[in-house]
Amino acid sequence: MDIGIAHFIINVDLLRIGDRNFDVLHTPGLSNDSLCFNCYQDGVVFFGDTLPEGPHALNGFFISEYVKALERIARLWLETINSCHDEPVTTNAGQMMGNTLANVLKETSGETGGMTGEYSLQ
Repeated sequence: MDIGIAHFIINVDLLRIGDRNFDVLHTPGLSNDSLCFNCYQDGVVFFGDTLPEGPHALNGFFISEYVKALERIARLWLETINSCHDEPVTTNAGQMMGNTLANVLKETSGETGGMTGEYSLQ
């Protein structure tokens, strides 16, 4: 049965699931189409392949959009991080995201590696 696509999900869309609202955040990392879903009502974020423990680099580079996504996520009120790769983080979730961002920024020092839109590992 072919049901087709009713609506493409894009960055900053709002999804309503049950009685909860989820912000859709584009978080390119392992793939360009990675997404996170943040339930701001409960301080819960669901990650796919965006690894919250970081730093996470592809071939020695951080995609600038990934860094920007980490900056957005680190500003959120987070109580719980649910990742498809790890056990849920229920203690200091916000601090973990802040540390992840700090680690990525430390590793990159904001320098480009000769490729526009990417941050190079040193």
